[in-house]
Amino acid sequence: MAYITQESLSRFENPLICSNFCKAISLKKREYLYNFAFLWNMLYDNKVFFGYEGKTSGIKNFLFDSFVNSYWSVIPKENIVLKFFAVIQETEKKKQKLLAENQHLASLRDWLLPMLMNGQVGFKEDYQEQTQTVSVAAEAEVEYNNSYSLLQAAIVGGYIILKNKKQDFGRTKLMKLLFLLEYHCQLKIDKRPNQFFYKNTAGPYNEEYIREVERILYQYRFYTAKKKPRNIGKDLVEYISHNKEIELQHLFQENFSEKRESIDCVIDIMKKCSWKVCEIVATLYAVWNNRKIKQEAINDNLLVQDFYDWSDHKHDYSESEVFAGLTFMRNNNIIPMGFGEYVDKK
Repeated sequence: MAYITQESLSRFENPLICSNFCKAISLKKREYLYNFAFLWNMLYDNKVFFGYEGKTSGIKNFLFDSFVNSYWSVIPKENIVLKFFAVIQETEKKKQKLLAENQHLASLRDWLLPMLMNGQVGFKEDYQEQTQTVSVAAEAEVEYNNSYSLLQAAIVGGYIILKNKKQDFGRTKLMKLLFLLEYHCQLKIDKRPNQFFYKNTAGPYNEEYIREVERILYQYRFYTAKKKPRNIGKDLVEYISHNKEIELQHLFQENFSEKRESIDCVIDIMKKCSWKVCEIVATLYAVWNNRKIKQEAINDNLLVQDFYDWSDHKHDYSESEVFAGLTFMRNNNIIPMGFGEYVDKK
């Protein structure tokens, strides 16, 4: 049972109506409101109402008239009721005030989030042994030369999830696509050193980075990461949508309009591939890009050898599969340019 007070009504701009599955009850003396509400909730919790249910067409209906005409209860003296009302009324006012503040904060969040993502507004942070503060937006402009924030990286992550509907899509494939987009589309992400990609068994990876992306996606109610058990292998980490795809697409367009064509191209190519192909391509891209960064010799045999030197797990793939990966990359123009950090052991 829910009760409506003047304070709760003030939180809504439009009038409230009672659902056809509910019954509205008005008391002659408003001071008995909380006593009445607590009593009825207690009766419900103790399953008293279950003895007054009518079952018609498979639907249970509460026999209200039968109950109020046959069930008797002790009523406290009026002076006790008034004292109880005074105590609970103050608590109710505080509760409704906090709920109103929550509504206001949610409205501010929805208004500020787009501006935060595209750099129109920023935070202020304290730095080591400095008394002055600078905004994140201003810092990015001066120090990082048009780099993207982690919030913007999370938007890219959410956009990848949005465009991948296959059953085998999860954290592993998301990590590979984040790597390919960052390096191939030259997205300079403002990451901490412990968030740079490093060599992992299955390819370029960073636990801190992917967890931060997932945390931001959950914080802004875009996606929730959830483990899904599988019969073979490790559990799949899948992403549960909070049905904010339109807002996510809007934010992506605002922040990545200049890069959208190249980002869409890579996603559209890779989303058709299995996670195994994604692993081969991401690893080959990393070793190829590493050689370009160090200005080392490059040929197919060297790249394939680097692939197998990456980890023992890579020997699960045949040479024909790895060479096919190189052919796939060239056919789809996924060729490294030597952009980004060198991917090394952790």
